[in-house]
Amino acid sequence: MTRVHRAIPLLLIAFSLPMTAAAQSDDTCDTHNLSELRKEAAGKSSLLCRGVAYVAMGRVEEGRRVLLRVVAQAPYGNAAFEAHERLLGSFAKMGQVREAAREISALLAIRPNDTDVLGDSSLYKTFGQYADMTVAHRQPVSFSPQQTEGTLNIPFTVNGGAATFYLDTGANFSVISDAEAHALGLTVTPVNTKTQDGGGSSIEFQIADVDELAIGPILLRHVPFLVVSAANPPFNDLPMKSQGLLGIQIAIALQTVRLETDGRLNLALPSKEVAKAETLTFDDMFPVLHVTYRGKVLPFTFDTGGTKTILNPPFARDFPDVVAAGIKKDHATTGMGGAVTRRSIELPAWSVTLGTKTASIEKMSVLLEKGNDTTEWAFGNMGINVLQKCKPFTIDFANMRLSTGP
Repeated sequence: MTRVHRAIPLLLIAFSLPMTAAAQSDDTCDTHNLSELRKEAAGKSSLLCRGVAYVAMGRVEEGRRVLLRVVAQAPYGNAAFEAHERLLGSFAKMGQVREAAREISALLAIRPNDTDVLGDSSLYKTFGQYADMTVAHRQPVSFSPQQTEGTLNIPFTVNGGAATFYLDTGANFSVISDAEAHALGLTVTPVNTKTQDGGGSSIEFQIADVDELAIGPILLRHVPFLVVSAANPPFNDLPMKSQGLLGIQIAIALQTVRLETDGRLNLALPSKEVAKAETLTFDDMFPVLHVTYRGKVLPFTFDTGGTKTILNPPFARDFPDVVAAGIKKDHATTGMGGAVTRRSIELPAWSVTLGTKTASIEKMSVLLEKGNDTTEWAFGNMGINVLQKCKPFTIDFANMRLSTGP
C-alpha cells in the first residue's frame, strides 16, 4: 500500500491566508511568532491583535469576545473584516458550521465583491444548513497497537458501519472518498468550491454531514466531511473502510491523543502537568508547533497526516550552514491533485528535540521554493515520523501543548 506525504491537505481558503484587512492597515497581527503572540495577548498591541492572539493560543471564548468588541467599534472597517475572518477560522476548526456561515455573511456585508470570500461562501452556506458539531459524550478510550506506517489510525462507526481512518491534524476538515461515503449511507451534497492539496494543486469536492460518529464510547454529532473522488490519490490505493481521514475538528474534540511506546493509542485522557512540553497555537485552522532549534523558537505546521517531516524555505534562509551540508535533490509532494516536484536540498540527517526526546531523521528534505502558502512562514511541516521517534507522546489540545515521555 502506497502512502503519500500528504493525504489531504491543508485547506487553503481565505481565512487560511494572510488577512486582507491586515495587509491594508498599519496594525498587522502576528500569528506565527510565539513571543509576539504572547506580547499581543498581554495587551501590548491593539485590541484586534489581542483577540487574534487569544484565539491562536487556545483562549477561544476570550478571543471571540474581544474580536466582537473590535467589530462593535467600527462594524464596516478593515479591523472588523479581519476580526470576522478570525472568527470564521475559530468556528470552522471546531465544527461550528452555522456560526462560520454567519461570519461569511458578515464578511460579504463589508466587502460584497471580495473574491476569496465569495469563493468560500458556497461551502459554508451549505454546511450552515446543518447543525454545529457537538461532543455528545466523551470518556477515555484505548486501542491496541494497530498503527500502519506510523499513522494514528482511529476505528469508528457511522450508521452501523465500521471504518478506520487516520488522524490528520493538518487537514482543515475530515475527508472521505465518495465510495466510502456511499458505503456508510451518507448523503452527499455538491458545493461550488475547490480546495488545495499539500502540493498546491486544486481539487473539487462535495460535503457530507455525519449525524453520529462513534469512537468507542466517544460520540460526536454532526461531523462535517469533505467528499472527494475515490479515484484521487491516496484513496485509489487504499481498501474500503480506510478511504478517509479525520481532521482538526475531531482532534480538538478528542482533546488529548497519546501514543504509547508499544503503539497503543489512548484518546480523551485527562490532561496532566508535565515538566517540559512544546507549545501549540493556531494560525486560523492550522495547528502550529513551536520548536526550539539552535536556541531559536521556530513555528512548524503540525501535521500528523504527513508521513515525512519537511523543512521549508524559511529554514534554508535562516540556517544556510545546515543546508550547505546537503545535496541538491528535487522533492516530489503527492496530494489528491497529483504529484508536484520542487527544488530542494536533501540533508544526510537532521535532529530536533521535542519535550524530553530527541529524534534524528535521515535524508531530510529542505524545500527551496514555495509549496502551499504556509511554506512562506512555517520553517517546516512537522510530520508523524518525528513524533514516532519521540514515543510516548501526548498531543493536548485542551492545554495547547505537545509532550513526550511518561
